[in-house]
Amino acid sequence: TPLPGLNLGLEDVPQKEKLAWEKELLGVYLSAHPFSQVTANPAVTRFCHEVDAELEGQEVVLGVMVTAVRELRTREGKAFVAATVEDMGGSLEVTAWPRLYEATRELWAEGNTLLVKGKVRVREDRVGVACESASLYQAPSEAPPGGPIRCRTRDGATCRSPPHRMAGCLFSARWLRVW
Repeated sequence: TPLPGLNLGLEDVPQKEKLAWEKELLGVYLSAHPFSQVTANPAVTRFCHEVDAELEGQEVVLGVMVTAVRELRTREGKAFVAATVEDMGGSLEVTAWPRLYEATRELWAEGNTLLVKGKVRVREDRVGVACESASLYQAPSEAPPGGPIRCRTRDGATCRSPPHRMAGCLFSARWLRVW
């Protein structure tokens, strides 16, 4: 007698989950890379592999995925985070000190894609970034509805989003800040 058939329903799995499975099972992203949209973002000034000792003290904006998180304590007992982040080109460590970490604690979870603004620091021959602000990255297709954001430049001209490339755009100067 024939065995009964197994009916597997086809469920739509989110792209983010498919990519996580690929990375876990194969060690690489096969179908796409989670940063294909982040790299086109005009706010991103550097990639992880470009951050080196020569940039010490300079401000960078990175589009990264959090791959590991360590919550640590200062001498005063305040919590801060040292997170390993990666992009298409490499990985590095980002440190969010207590004040920022307290305001952005929910962002520092493995698998989150962030825009991180900070200063390059070198300590004991290790290069990292001291985070000044962080926000969850939203691809343009994931942005809230309502059309483009309109803002003004310092001289009063209208700027449209994206990409906020007009000189003096007030929105692009503030959009990474944690309020």
